[in-house]
Amino acid sequence: MSFITRTIASGATLILGTTVIGIAMPAQAATHKTTTVPTSIQGTWYHYNKTYQRYDTVQATKTSFNTKSALATNWTKLSGTKFPSYALGHSELAVKKQAKGYYLIAKYATDGSPLWKKVTYSGHAALQAIRPATAESNGGPTTYYYQTKKIAKQPVVPFKVAKNDNFSSKKYAAVYVQADYKAPVKLYSSVKNAQKKRGKTITIKNITTAYQARWNDAKSDIVRVRVKNHTYYVRDTEDLQPSNSWRIGNTIYSPFAPTSTSKIVLDPGTKASKATKWAKIVHAGKNKTVYTTMWHRANGSWKK
Repeated sequence: MSFITRTIASGATLILGTTVIGIAMPAQAATHKTTTVPTSIQGTWYHYNKTYQRYDTVQATKTSFNTKSALATNWTKLSGTKFPSYALGHSELAVKKQAKGYYLIAKYATDGSPLWKKVTYSGHAALQAIRPATAESNGGPTTYYYQTKKIAKQPVVPFKVAKNDNFSSKKYAAVYVQADYKAPVKLYSSVKNAQKKRGKTITIKNITTAYQARWNDAKSDIVRVRVKNHTYYVRDTEDLQPSNSWRIGNTIYSPFAPTSTSKIVLDPGTKASKATKWAKIVHAGKNKTVYTTMWHRANGSWKK
């Protein structure tokens, strides 16, 4: 018979938020044999509990599986080398492989624990814990544990979002040529030339470069732009903005891949969490872009 069999019990224990219910014992004793934890599960794993702002922790070795919930004082420890009398020769740690690569890891002769599996989630190695629905239970949410507390607290690095679409008159800040620019941006050597659009110019059109810009003063419509340690001037233009990426519907359009998190700056107010597609774009003529690569969001990560 299977060592996981449901029955009614008078007591219950909480392990990382899961009720463990006592079950019927096998009739025949087993020989003393060490129970081992799958290599993929071994290690120390953390889940950040946002409610309590603390960590749930799993510590798994070859022959032990220990858990500690965010508010617990003590560890719940299971050993594959300890053989309690109630287990009739089995270790107190039970490990059983399930469908789709999951493992049921629990105290021997109990039920109700989550199923565990090592996966990649949000771009990181993670230990996934699922609680499937059964005839007696509606199951529970899927939880992910990561290899460091830093990753567990913020597994997805948020994209920068521009505070507004304006410039400062007091200090320089990053500005970008828009991917759908009307024409390469002409910069002039003086305020007077910029106002009259005459004299020598340089042009900028690299949509992945962060230039530095600010208003020339608080009242004018002239923007100062720094290029290679030189200052140039241009009348305010929609082709220069504090952001380089934007969302339309469920798609984000950007000159960068979604993995280039330090370079991406989204339009003010953009919620990246609403996007399910990502298009890397290039300039394709006056006010036009085309995408070269497309990603979709799956399991918390962007995939081609």
